[in-house]
Amino acid sequence: MNFELELSKGKQNSLGETLKVVDFIKNNPKKVEHLFQCFYSENSLVAMRAMNGAKRIIKDDKKVFLANKDRFLNEFSNSKHNVVKLGLILKLKLIEVAKRLKNDERKVVRTKAQKILEDN
Repeated sequence: MNFELELSKGKQNSLGETLKVVDFIKNNPKKVEHLFQCFYSENSLVAMRAMNGAKRIIKDDKKVFLANKDRFLNEFSNSKHNVVKLGLILKLKLIEVAKRLKNDERKVVRTKAQKILEDN
């Protein structure tokens, strides 16, 4: 399965084929490496859907998360896509990033950053 291709399908504000990728990884946990690669996609939609898929995997399958915990946290915080950085990084770093992005020109990033700051 080509994860980047699958995650690029669908309308802008939809999950696209994210759930298909999540189900594939649940049945093939060793393929999680391909999901990590999507965090660095040039396509921000792919990176955002990869982050969404990772959150779903972490929530549903603790074994996959525990086996890759440090990597999940590091990969999220090292992505060039701000919406991914806000996805699952550690709380102190999250607040630091949110402060930088609270006035971002992109509404979705700005709104997410402001919500994080309001909640903390």
